[in-house]
Amino acid sequence: MTQFPEVVPSFIDLNEFERDFQTRVEAEELIMLAEDALRKLIDMKILLDYDNYQDELAFYRSVRYSASEKIGNAVTVYNDMKQFFPWTGSGKTQTEEK
Repeated sequence: MTQFPEVVPSFIDLNEFERDFQTRVEAEELIMLAEDALRKLIDMKILLDYDNYQDELAFYRSVRYSASEKIGNAVTVYNDMKQFFPWTGSGKTQTEEK
């Protein structure tokens, strides 16, 4: 439209069009920044979830060992936690053990 203004219909306001187009470009840039930030947050959460899960497994193994040795409240903690780790231990799932 800017190259051939003589063929632009009179009902189109070129100034308004240019403002709208520029705002659209700025909105697209913001969307790209937001999507990039979201992707980075999701990636960070995945890494944190993995780290937490590894620590939870280590804690569970420690509690399981302590429970087998009848140390303190380990048996109670182990019994509470084993529902969340049905695949550990004897190789049987919790439902197979019942």
